[in-house]
Amino acid sequence: MISVLLAVLATAANAGASVLQRKAGRSASPAQLRGLAALTHQLRSKTWFSGIALMIVAFVLQAAALRTGSLAVVQPILAGELPLTLVLGARVLRRPLGMRDRLASVAMAAGLVIALLAAAPSAGTANAALLKWAVFAGPVLVVLGVVAFAGHRSSGAARAALLGVAAGGLFGVTATVMTTVTLQAQHGVARLFGTGYVYAMAVAGLAAVIVLQEAYTAGSLAAVQPGVTLVDPVVAVLLGVFLFGEQLRLGWLIPLELFAVALIIGGAIDMSRSPLVTEQAAPH
Repeated sequence: MISVLLAVLATAANAGASVLQRKAGRSASPAQLRGLAALTHQLRSKTWFSGIALMIVAFVLQAAALRTGSLAVVQPILAGELPLTLVLGARVLRRPLGMRDRLASVAMAAGLVIALLAAAPSAGTANAALLKWAVFAGPVLVVLGVVAFAGHRSSGAARAALLGVAAGGLFGVTATVMTTVTLQAQHGVARLFGTGYVYAMAVAGLAAVIVLQEAYTAGSLAAVQPGVTLVDPVVAVLLGVFLFGEQLRLGWLIPLELFAVALIIGGAIDMSRSPLVTEQAAPH
Protein backbone atom coordinates (compact mmCIF):
# COMPACT_ATOMS: atom_id res chain seq x y z
CA MET A 1 0.00 0.00 0.00
CA ILE A 2 2.89 2.36 0.77
CA SER A 3 4.23 1.88 -2.78
CA VAL A 4 0.86 3.01 -4.20
CA LEU A 5 0.87 6.15 -2.02
CA LEU A 6 4.45 6.98 -3.03
CA ALA A 7 3.59 6.42 -6.70
CA VAL A 8 0.60 8.78 -6.43
CA LEU A 9 2.80 11.47 -4.86
CA ALA A 10 5.40 10.94 -7.60
CA THR A 11 2.64 11.34 -10.18
CA ALA A 12 1.55 14.67 -8.69
CA ALA A 13 5.15 15.92 -8.65
CA ASN A 14 5.66 14.81 -12.27
CA ALA A 15 2.50 16.63 -13.34
CA GLY A 16 3.69 19.85 -11.71
CA ALA A 17 7.10 19.44 -13.34
CA SER A 18 5.51 18.95 -16.78
CA VAL A 19 3.41 22.11 -16.52
CA LEU A 20 6.28 24.26 -15.26
CA GLN A 21 8.71 22.98 -17.88
CA ARG A 22 6.20 23.52 -20.67
CA LYS A 23 5.52 27.03 -19.34
CA ALA A 24 9.26 27.71 -19.44
CA GLY A 25 9.50 26.33 -22.96
CA ARG A 26 6.70 28.44 -24.41
CA SER A 27 9.11 31.28 -25.19
CA ALA A 28 11.52 29.01 -27.02
CA SER A 29 11.96 28.96 -30.79
CA PRO A 30 11.61 25.33 -32.01
CA ALA A 31 13.69 26.04 -35.10
CA GLN A 32 16.66 27.11 -32.97
CA LEU A 33 16.47 24.68 -30.08
CA ARG A 34 17.38 21.06 -30.66
CA GLY A 35 19.04 18.49 -28.42
CA LEU A 36 21.35 20.02 -25.81
CA ALA A 37 20.49 23.52 -27.05
CA ALA A 38 16.94 23.03 -25.76
CA LEU A 39 18.33 22.11 -22.35
CA THR A 40 20.83 24.97 -22.15
CA HIS A 41 18.12 27.47 -23.12
CA GLN A 42 15.97 26.31 -20.22
CA LEU A 43 18.85 26.82 -17.77
CA ARG A 44 18.12 30.56 -17.93
CA SER A 45 14.57 30.10 -16.65
CA LYS A 46 13.63 30.09 -12.95
CA THR A 47 10.36 28.40 -13.85
CA TRP A 48 12.30 25.60 -15.51
CA PHE A 49 14.42 25.10 -12.39
CA SER A 50 11.22 24.82 -10.33
CA GLY A 51 10.04 22.13 -12.72
CA ILE A 52 13.35 20.29 -12.47
CA ALA A 53 13.16 20.45 -8.66
CA LEU A 54 9.74 18.79 -8.80
CA MET A 55 11.09 16.22 -11.26
CA ILE A 56 13.85 15.33 -8.78
CA VAL A 57 11.28 14.99 -6.00
CA ALA A 58 9.23 12.73 -8.29
CA PHE A 59 12.34 10.68 -9.08
CA VAL A 60 13.06 10.09 -5.38
CA LEU A 61 9.43 9.19 -4.66
CA GLN A 62 9.37 6.83 -7.64
CA ALA A 63 12.56 5.12 -6.45
CA ALA A 64 11.03 4.68 -2.99
CA ALA A 65 7.86 3.27 -4.55
CA LEU A 66 9.83 0.79 -6.69
CA ARG A 67 11.74 -0.34 -3.61
CA THR A 68 8.53 -1.67 -2.07
CA GLY A 69 6.38 -2.32 -5.15
CA SER A 70 6.65 -3.80 -8.63
CA LEU A 71 7.06 -2.00 -11.95
CA ALA A 72 3.67 -3.32 -13.07
CA VAL A 73 2.01 -1.47 -10.17
CA VAL A 74 4.05 1.71 -9.88
CA GLN A 75 4.49 2.73 -13.53
CA PRO A 76 0.80 2.51 -14.58
CA ILE A 77 -0.08 4.80 -11.67
CA LEU A 78 2.33 7.35 -13.12
CA ALA A 79 0.09 7.49 -16.20
CA GLY A 80 -2.26 9.49 -13.99
CA GLU A 81 0.15 12.34 -14.62
CA LEU A 82 -1.84 13.38 -17.71
CA PRO A 83 -5.13 14.29 -16.01
CA LEU A 84 -3.21 15.96 -13.19
CA THR A 85 -1.22 17.91 -15.78
CA LEU A 86 -4.50 19.06 -17.28
CA VAL A 87 -5.84 20.26 -13.93
CA LEU A 88 -2.60 21.97 -12.89
CA GLY A 89 -2.19 23.47 -16.34
CA ALA A 90 -5.60 25.08 -16.01
CA ARG A 91 -4.37 27.00 -12.98
CA VAL A 92 -0.78 27.74 -13.96
CA LEU A 93 -1.52 28.65 -17.59
CA ARG A 94 -4.85 30.29 -16.64
CA ARG A 95 -6.99 28.32 -19.07
CA PRO A 96 -10.55 27.01 -18.54
CA LEU A 97 -11.15 23.37 -17.57
CA GLY A 98 -14.35 22.33 -19.36
CA MET A 99 -16.77 19.49 -18.69
CA ARG A 100 -15.25 17.41 -21.51
CA ASP A 101 -11.84 17.75 -19.89
CA ARG A 102 -13.24 16.62 -16.56
CA LEU A 103 -14.98 13.60 -18.10
CA ALA A 104 -11.80 12.60 -19.96
CA SER A 105 -9.83 12.84 -16.71
CA VAL A 106 -12.37 10.70 -14.87
CA ALA A 107 -12.36 8.12 -17.71
CA MET A 108 -8.58 7.82 -17.63
CA ALA A 109 -8.45 7.60 -13.83
CA ALA A 110 -11.20 4.95 -13.84
CA GLY A 111 -9.34 2.99 -16.52
CA LEU A 112 -6.16 3.00 -14.42
CA VAL A 113 -7.97 1.75 -11.32
CA ILE A 114 -9.83 -0.98 -13.23
CA ALA A 115 -6.67 -2.10 -15.02
CA LEU A 116 -4.69 -2.40 -11.80
CA LEU A 117 -7.46 -4.23 -9.94
CA ALA A 118 -8.11 -6.62 -12.82
CA ALA A 119 -4.47 -7.37 -13.69
CA ALA A 120 -3.42 -7.62 -10.01
CA PRO A 121 0.32 -7.36 -10.84
CA SER A 122 2.62 -9.52 -8.75
CA ALA A 123 6.25 -8.71 -8.00
CA GLY A 124 9.09 -10.61 -9.60
CA THR A 125 12.81 -10.48 -8.96
CA ALA A 126 14.87 -7.42 -9.88
CA ASN A 127 17.91 -9.59 -10.55
CA ALA A 128 18.14 -10.22 -14.29
CA ALA A 129 21.12 -11.64 -16.16
CA LEU A 130 23.00 -9.33 -18.50
CA LEU A 131 21.99 -11.55 -21.42
CA LYS A 132 18.34 -10.87 -20.61
CA TRP A 133 19.00 -7.13 -20.55
CA ALA A 134 20.66 -7.37 -23.96
CA VAL A 135 17.87 -9.49 -25.45
CA PHE A 136 14.89 -7.52 -24.16
CA ALA A 137 16.10 -4.00 -23.32
CA GLY A 138 18.49 -3.73 -26.27
CA PRO A 139 15.83 -3.77 -29.02
CA VAL A 140 13.69 -1.32 -27.02
CA LEU A 141 16.56 1.16 -26.88
CA VAL A 142 17.18 0.77 -30.62
CA VAL A 143 13.52 1.50 -31.42
CA LEU A 144 13.50 4.51 -29.09
CA GLY A 145 16.68 5.79 -30.71
CA VAL A 146 15.06 5.57 -34.15
CA VAL A 147 11.94 7.39 -32.88
CA ALA A 148 14.06 10.12 -31.28
CA PHE A 149 16.09 10.55 -34.47
CA ALA A 150 12.89 10.79 -36.54
CA GLY A 151 11.54 13.40 -34.14
CA HIS A 152 14.77 15.36 -34.23
CA ARG A 153 14.56 15.48 -38.02
CA SER A 154 10.87 16.45 -38.05
CA SER A 155 9.14 19.72 -37.26
CA GLY A 156 5.98 21.04 -35.62
CA ALA A 157 3.50 18.73 -33.89
CA ALA A 158 5.06 15.58 -35.40
CA ARG A 159 8.42 16.47 -33.88
CA ALA A 160 6.89 17.13 -30.47
CA ALA A 161 4.86 13.89 -30.53
CA LEU A 162 7.74 11.66 -31.64
CA LEU A 163 10.11 13.16 -29.08
CA GLY A 164 7.41 12.72 -26.42
CA VAL A 165 7.13 9.02 -27.28
CA ALA A 166 10.92 8.63 -27.17
CA ALA A 167 11.15 10.45 -23.84
CA GLY A 168 8.35 8.34 -22.36
CA GLY A 169 10.09 5.14 -23.45
CA LEU A 170 13.40 6.30 -22.01
CA PHE A 171 11.71 7.09 -18.70
CA GLY A 172 10.26 3.57 -18.77
CA VAL A 173 13.73 2.11 -19.30
CA THR A 174 15.09 4.34 -16.52
CA ALA A 175 12.44 3.06 -14.13
CA THR A 176 13.27 -0.54 -15.04
CA VAL A 177 16.97 -0.04 -14.28
CA MET A 178 16.00 1.90 -11.15
CA THR A 179 14.27 -1.21 -9.83
CA THR A 180 17.56 -3.10 -9.90
CA VAL A 181 19.48 -0.13 -8.49
CA THR A 182 17.15 0.20 -5.48
CA LEU A 183 17.67 -3.50 -4.75
CA GLN A 184 21.46 -3.15 -4.93
CA ALA A 185 21.36 -0.05 -2.70
CA GLN A 186 20.12 -2.24 0.13
CA HIS A 187 23.45 -4.12 0.06
CA GLY A 188 25.68 -1.09 0.53
CA VAL A 189 27.43 1.59 -1.49
CA ALA A 190 30.15 -0.75 -2.75
CA ARG A 191 27.58 -3.08 -4.30
CA LEU A 192 25.63 -0.13 -5.71
CA PHE A 193 28.56 1.45 -7.56
CA GLY A 194 30.35 -1.82 -8.24
CA THR A 195 28.09 -2.67 -11.16
CA GLY A 196 27.06 -0.64 -14.19
CA TYR A 197 23.36 -0.36 -13.37
CA VAL A 198 23.53 2.93 -11.50
CA TYR A 199 25.47 4.49 -14.37
CA ALA A 200 23.06 3.05 -16.93
CA MET A 201 20.18 4.57 -14.96
CA ALA A 202 21.91 7.97 -14.92
CA VAL A 203 22.57 7.88 -18.68
CA ALA A 204 19.04 6.76 -19.53
CA GLY A 205 17.54 9.36 -17.20
CA LEU A 206 19.68 12.18 -18.59
CA ALA A 207 18.83 11.17 -22.16
CA ALA A 208 15.12 11.16 -21.26
CA VAL A 209 15.35 14.66 -19.75
CA ILE A 210 17.21 16.06 -22.77
CA VAL A 211 14.72 14.56 -25.24
CA LEU A 212 11.82 15.80 -23.11
CA GLN A 213 13.16 19.37 -23.08
CA GLU A 214 13.40 19.34 -26.86
CA ALA A 215 9.85 18.00 -27.04
CA TYR A 216 8.51 20.77 -24.79
CA THR A 217 10.13 23.44 -26.94
CA ALA A 218 8.78 21.83 -30.13
CA GLY A 219 5.04 21.90 -29.40
CA SER A 220 2.19 22.04 -26.93
CA LEU A 221 1.37 19.65 -24.10
CA ALA A 222 -1.24 18.17 -26.45
CA ALA A 223 1.47 16.76 -28.69
CA VAL A 224 4.03 15.84 -26.03
CA GLN A 225 2.24 14.56 -22.95
CA PRO A 226 0.21 11.58 -24.27
CA GLY A 227 3.36 9.91 -25.59
CA VAL A 228 5.31 10.59 -22.40
CA THR A 229 2.50 9.42 -20.14
CA LEU A 230 1.37 6.30 -22.00
CA VAL A 231 4.63 4.92 -23.41
CA ASP A 232 6.47 5.09 -20.06
CA PRO A 233 4.30 2.49 -18.25
CA VAL A 234 3.94 0.28 -21.34
CA VAL A 235 7.73 -0.03 -21.73
CA ALA A 236 8.26 -0.49 -17.98
CA VAL A 237 5.54 -3.12 -17.57
CA LEU A 238 6.72 -5.14 -20.58
CA LEU A 239 10.34 -5.04 -19.39
CA GLY A 240 9.20 -5.94 -15.88
CA VAL A 241 7.40 -9.02 -17.21
CA PHE A 242 10.22 -10.23 -19.48
CA LEU A 243 13.21 -9.22 -17.34
CA PHE A 244 11.99 -9.70 -13.78
CA GLY A 245 9.25 -12.28 -14.21
CA GLU A 246 6.47 -10.00 -12.93
CA GLN A 247 3.06 -11.52 -13.62
CA LEU A 248 -0.28 -10.07 -14.69
CA ARG A 249 -3.61 -11.79 -14.12
CA LEU A 250 -5.14 -12.43 -17.54
CA GLY A 251 -7.53 -15.24 -18.57
CA TRP A 252 -11.21 -14.37 -18.35
CA LEU A 253 -10.34 -10.86 -17.14
CA ILE A 254 -8.76 -9.88 -20.47
CA PRO A 255 -11.98 -8.23 -21.83
CA LEU A 256 -12.23 -6.09 -18.68
CA GLU A 257 -8.55 -5.16 -18.94
CA LEU A 258 -8.96 -4.25 -22.61
CA PHE A 259 -11.93 -2.05 -21.65
CA ALA A 260 -9.77 -0.35 -19.02
CA VAL A 261 -6.99 0.21 -21.56
CA ALA A 262 -9.56 1.68 -23.97
CA LEU A 263 -10.70 4.10 -21.24
CA ILE A 264 -7.10 5.15 -20.60
CA ILE A 265 -6.27 5.68 -24.28
CA GLY A 266 -9.61 7.32 -25.03
CA GLY A 267 -9.25 9.66 -22.08
CA ALA A 268 -5.70 10.55 -23.09
CA ILE A 269 -6.72 11.28 -26.69
CA ASP A 270 -9.69 13.35 -25.57
CA MET A 271 -7.52 15.34 -23.18
CA SER A 272 -4.99 15.95 -25.94
CA ARG A 273 -7.74 17.73 -27.90
CA SER A 274 -8.59 20.04 -25.02
CA PRO A 275 -8.13 23.78 -25.72
CA LEU A 276 -6.16 23.83 -22.46
CA VAL A 277 -3.35 21.60 -23.71
CA THR A 278 -3.49 22.77 -27.32
CA GLU A 279 -3.06 26.26 -25.81
CA GLN A 280 -5.67 27.83 -28.07
CA ALA A 281 -7.93 29.23 -25.38
CA ALA A 282 -7.58 32.85 -24.49
CA PRO A 283 -6.03 33.55 -21.09
CA HIS A 284 -8.46 34.58 -18.34
